[in-house]
Amino acid sequence: MDEQPDPQTPANPWGVAPTRQWGAPPPAPGSMHDFSQAPSPSHVRPQQPAGARLPPSPARPAPTANWSKVGLGLLFIVIGLGVTIVTYSNASSSPTGGHYFIAFGPVIAGIGLVVKELTGS
Repeated sequence: MDEQPDPQTPANPWGVAPTRQWGAPPPAPGSMHDFSQAPSPSHVRPQQPAGARLPPSPARPAPTANWSKVGLGLLFIVIGLGVTIVTYSNASSSPTGGHYFIAFGPVIAGIGLVVKELTGS
């Protein structure tokens, strides 16, 4: 004998009967399937009411500067200024005027490295 599926039961591709039929009444309060009074797990943060302020987060420790990188940045600045000063003095003492080189790359890189390490960003 071939059984006809219940028209009130939705189709289920896994062949498992649903626990509740469509249109069935909700479980009775206090029954085994009533989860409205279930305790919330301890790892779930309770819902905050609208407009409630969260507690302040713990303060982060102040970032410490990596002094070797600060020293490297200062070295870049000194090298860039040194190259600029030496080439300018050679060009200015030349009878024909000469050429000089403005080494702004190492100076900018050094300033950026020092600022980055001192601000902790």
